[in-house]
Amino acid sequence: MNKFVYPAMLFIILMAVIIYLASIGTGMAILVPIIIVAIIALAFLFVRCKGPENETLEEEPHQQTIQDYITAYGQPDDILVTDVTRGNEPDGAVLIYDKGGKQGNGFLVYNGAVIDKDSITDITFHNKFGTAFGLPDEFLVVLSTNDESQQKVYIRAGNDIDMAQETITQIKSHLSL
Repeated sequence: MNKFVYPAMLFIILMAVIIYLASIGTGMAILVPIIIVAIIALAFLFVRCKGPENETLEEEPHQQTIQDYITAYGQPDDILVTDVTRGNEPDGAVLIYDKGGKQGNGFLVYNGAVIDKDSITDITFHNKFGTAFGLPDEFLVVLSTNDESQQKVYIRAGNDIDMAQETITQIKSHLSL
């Protein structure tokens, strides 16, 4: 949206207030301060909203896809869809590789994060919202690792507790926990 829309809307609203006050017979003692405040507010907003002279549009970063990860890491031994509503997106599937990684025992790729299988210490799930907020359930599978850079990895599992439990079972079947 154009950066001058909000100041223009404010100007129109202030002018409507001034016209209304003038039409009901309010004295100039009230109108003059309102007009001065309106001019100062508009000047402030125009200065604040003024962008750089040579503004260029930045390209959006390339969204990684499952295929990009397969190209980078090779064909996975298993692809685990964790959320059926986002199955072809990076946060909707876990790529499981049984070989490779730091120790050679395999790794997982989820949403760009590479998690070495040997670093995983625990797997559980967590209800992100719960019934207390009145929102639909959003389950997260939580991978605890001994890697300092990513101590916890949260895998979105949708709003189905069975899907979250199945995700845990499938991941554990590839681990030596």
